[in-house]
Order: sequence, then C-alpha cells, then structure tokens
Amino acid sequence: MTRNGERMLILGAILMACVSLFHFACAVIGPAAFRASGSETMASAVESGAAWPTLLAAGLGVVFAILVLYPLSAAGRFRRLPLVRVMIVATGAVFALRGIALVPESLALLRTHDTVLIRNLFYSAVALLIGALYLLGLLSNRERPHRKAAHP
Repeated sequence: MTRNGERMLILGAILMACVSLFHFACAVIGPAAFRASGSETMASAVESGAAWPTLLAAGLGVVFAILVLYPLSAAGRFRRLPLVRVMIVATGAVFALRGIALVPESLALLRTHDTVLIRNLFYSAVALLIGALYLLGLLSNRERPHRKAAHP
C-alpha cells in the first residue's frame, strides 16, 4: 500500500462526497438549485408539482454517498468492503468516461464563450478528476510483490 495511492483514494472520496452533497442540496433547495445547476427541465418539473426530480436527486445523492465508502475502504480507513476493487474500477471508469466530454466541451467553449458550456466544462473536469483519482489510486495502492534479498 503506497502513501500516494491512499492520498489519491481519499481525495477522490472527498470529491465524491461533494458530488453527493450537491445532489442532496438540489433535492432540498428545489427549483432554484436545479436551475443554478443547469437543469431547467427538472426545475420546471418541480414547480409543476412533480416529485421525480427531487427523488432522482436524492437517490443519486445516496448512490454517490455509498461510492464514497469504497476508496476509503481501499485506503484502509475502515474494514474492507466486499467487491472493493470492482466498485472502484467501475466507478472510476464511469466517471472518467463522463469526464472525457471535457475535450469537445473545451473546443466548443473556445468557439462560443457560452456560460452554459463553462458549467458543463466544470462538471466534466470534476468527473474526470474523480475517475482518475479512483483508478490511479487503486492502481498505486496495489500490493507490490516483495523482492527477495540478494545473497552475496
């Protein structure tokens, strides 16, 4: 277990906790938070009495909160969770793939200077960072084979 691997996993968990809190905030605050996050459709749905946007945001908040636990477990902060490697690889891959949108969004921003694109760029950068921290943290945290001492 390397110290850098532990640090990457812990930082990834902290960022994932922020993502979770963001979704809970949207569920609690309502239309203004959905609108500020760029989801006009969800804001309008809540204003018209629909419960699904609030339930979806809260549900995602719960899922992201659970995903915080896996890198902390891999970093040795508490007992080993089942399927810890699988969950970290799956989460890291999904977030890294979501973050790859950073490339076309950056190119579009250079052409338009649209504020909506700036928000999307930020979301993509955070997703890419979380994905990279989860995957690189796990890779750096692997058990390394011990070298046998050389005999003179």
